[in-house]
Amino acid sequence: MTPNELQQAHELIESEINIRDDEALSQHIQLVTDLDQQEESDVQILVAKALLKLARWFDGKGEPEQEIAQYLALIARFEHSPDDVMQGFVAQAMFRLAIAYSERGRGKEEYAQYQTLIERFEKSPDPDAQAMVTKALCNMVGSGYGQQKLNELRDFIGRFEHSTDKAEQTLVAHAMFTMAFCSYIQGQEEQEMAYYQSLLKYHLDSADVTLQRLVAKTLFNSAVRIEFQQFPDKKMAQYQVVVKRFQDSSDPIIQGCVTSALLGLAFWYRFQKLHESAIAQYQTLIQCFSGSADADVQNDVAQAMYQRALAYGSLGLTEQETEQLRTLIAHFQDSAVRGVQVYVAQAMLHLTGIYDAQGLPEQKIEQLRTLIERFQDSANEDIQIIVTKAMYNLACTYDAQELPEQEIEQLRSLIVRFQDSESEDIQIRVAKAMYNLACTYDAQELPEQEIEQLRSLIVRFQDSESEDIQIRVAKAMYSLACTYDAQGLTEQETEQLRSLIVRFQDSESEDIQIRVAKAMYSLACTYDAQGLTEQETEQLCSLIVRFQDSESGDIQIRVAKAMYSLACNYDAQELPEQKTEQLRTLIERFQDSEFEGVQVQVVAAMYNLACTYDAQGLTEQETEQLRSLIVRFQDSEFEGVQVRVAKAMYSLACTYDARGQTELEMVQYRSLIARFQDLQVDEIQEYVDHAKSKVSVPAKSWLKKLFRW
Repeated sequence: MTPNELQQAHELIESEINIRDDEALSQHIQLVTDLDQQEESDVQILVAKALLKLARWFDGKGEPEQEIAQYLALIARFEHSPDDVMQGFVAQAMFRLAIAYSERGRGKEEYAQYQTLIERFEKSPDPDAQAMVTKALCNMVGSGYGQQKLNELRDFIGRFEHSTDKAEQTLVAHAMFTMAFCSYIQGQEEQEMAYYQSLLKYHLDSADVTLQRLVAKTLFNSAVRIEFQQFPDKKMAQYQVVVKRFQDSSDPIIQGCVTSALLGLAFWYRFQKLHESAIAQYQTLIQCFSGSADADVQNDVAQAMYQRALAYGSLGLTEQETEQLRTLIAHFQDSAVRGVQVYVAQAMLHLTGIYDAQGLPEQKIEQLRTLIERFQDSANEDIQIIVTKAMYNLACTYDAQELPEQEIEQLRSLIVRFQDSESEDIQIRVAKAMYNLACTYDAQELPEQEIEQLRSLIVRFQDSESEDIQIRVAKAMYSLACTYDAQGLTEQETEQLRSLIVRFQDSESEDIQIRVAKAMYSLACTYDAQGLTEQETEQLCSLIVRFQDSESGDIQIRVAKAMYSLACNYDAQELPEQKTEQLRTLIERFQDSEFEGVQVQVVAAMYNLACTYDAQGLTEQETEQLRSLIVRFQDSEFEGVQVRVAKAMYSLACTYDARGQTELEMVQYRSLIARFQDLQVDEIQEYVDHAKSKVSVPAKSWLKKLFRW
C-alpha cells in the first residue's frame, strides 16, 4: 500500500467514529479486505478500528449476527499479536462479544467469553485490556469463578502493594480499582472506599496516563457514591476536583470522566432549579468535547445538548430550546452509537411537542414521520419505545385533524410492528393503539371491526400485570358490553359486564374502579330492562357498598345514580319507608358534592322526596324539602340541576296555592320568572310560561317594589 493510499485509509477510519451511510459501509468493508494481509503496526490499528466501527454499525442497525462476525474477525486476526496496543483491541472485541451474546440470551457463551478475556488479559500491561478485565469481573462477580478471581486479586494486592516496580505498581492499581468496583456491586461500601483511598494514596499525582485514568475514574466514582441529599456540597466539590484536575487531558477515557462530572454538576444545578448555571456546565462540555471521536464522550455530548434544551425549556426560552434540539439532531443524526441514537430520537420527539404547543401541525407531522422513518427498524429497546410514542402521537394528530383513514393506517402499523414486543412500555402503547383503533371503528360506524379489535385487545392483554394495560383491558371490556347493548345482544352484554366485574372488582386503580362501577350500574340497568328486580336490587346494593366511600367524581356519580335507582326500585315495589330512607341517605351523603353528575342525582332525590311527602299528605315536610332544594341549588350553572330547581319552584307555588296562601304563591311564581326567564331551555321555559300566566305584574317591576331596586 502506497503512502498516499495509507493516508486515505487513515482519513476514512479516523475522520469520524461513525459509518454514515451504505457507501461508507462498503468502503470500510473493502478497506478491511485490502489491508487484511498487511503487517505494519499502523495498518493493523486501522483494521482493528475499522472492524469495531463495522460492529457498531451493525449493532445500531439491529443485525446482531453481522456485529458478532466483526468481533470474531478482529479476535481471530489479532489475538496472537505481540503488540500491547493490538491486545487492547482484542480485549475490547472480546468484551463486546460477550455483551452481544448476553443481549441475545446466549448466557453460556457470554460467561465463557468473559472467562477467556480475564484469563488472557488479567496481567496485561495495556490499560484498555485491563479496563475490559475489570468490566468482565464486575459482570461475573456473583459467580464462583468471579469470587475466585477476586480472591486472587486480593492476594496479589497484598503481595505487591508496596512494590517499586512500575509494571507491578500499574497492575496493583488496576487490581485495586477492580476490587473497589466489585465491592460496590456487592454492596460493600466500606471496602469499596478503602480500595479507592489506597489507589489515590499511591497514584494521585502520577503523570502516567494509565494511572491517571484510574485516578480520574476513582475520583469520579467517589463523587457518585456521595449522597446528594446528605452531602451536596461535598459531592459538588468532588465533581469539581475531577473537572479541574483533568479538563485539559487529551486521553478519551479521562475525558469521559470529565464529561460525566460536568453532567453531574449540571444535574445538581437543575435539581436546585438553577437552570442558567446548569446551562453553563452543558455549554462547557459541548464546547470542549463535541469534536471527540470517543463513543462514550459523544454520548455525554449528546446528553448535554439534550439536557441543555430542556433547561432552556424550563426557563421558557422556546427559541433556544428548539435551536438546541435541531443542533443535536443535525450533529448526530448519522451516529451509530446506541446512546447517541437514543438522544437524537428523544430530541426529535421533544421537538414535535414544541411544534404542537406552537400550533404548527404540519411541522409536527413532518417531524414525527421523519423520526419513525429514521428509527423504525432499530433493535434498541429505548428507541423502539420512542418510535411507538411517535407512531401513537401521529395517529392522535390525524384524529384531531379528522383524518380517520390515516389514523387507522397509523394505528394498524404500530400494532403490527410491535405487537410481539416484550417491553412493558411498548405493550402499553400497543394496548392504547388497539383501544383507539376500536374507538375509531365505532366512530366510523364499523361495529364488526370494532368488536374484533376489542376482543383482540382483551385476549392479548387480559393476563398483563401492568396497571396501564389493565386499564385498557377494562375499558375494552366495558366498550364491548356497550356495543353488544347497542346491537340488542343482551346475553353477551350481561356476560361481558359480569366478566369485567369479576376480573377487576378488587383493583385499587382508580381508572379501573371507574369502569367496574360503570359496569355494575349498567348491569343493574340491564336487569331492570329484563324485569329482574331482585338481581337489579342486589347489583345496586353491591355497587353502593363497594364504592360508597370513594372520592373519585366518576365513581361518586355511579354511586349516586345507584342510590337514586334503588329508591325508585323501592317505590315500584311500594316500599315507601325504604324509598324515603334511601333518598335521605343519598342527599346526606352527596349534598355538598361539586360534581355535576352527582348534583343532578341529589336534586332529583330532593324533588322526589318532596313528592313522596306530598303523596303522604305531609305538606310541611314537602314545603321544607322544596325550599331546601331551591336554596341549595338556585345558583347552579348545570342545566340538569336548573331544570329541577325550576320544577321545584313551580311545585312550591302550586303547594302554596293548594293551601290558599296566594301571596306566597305569587312570590314564588315571580321568583321563578325572574330567575329563569332569560334561560333558553325548553323545559324550563314551560314552567316560566305557566308562572307568567298566573301573575299580572311584570316580574322585574314587582321585584323592584319588593326589594327597592
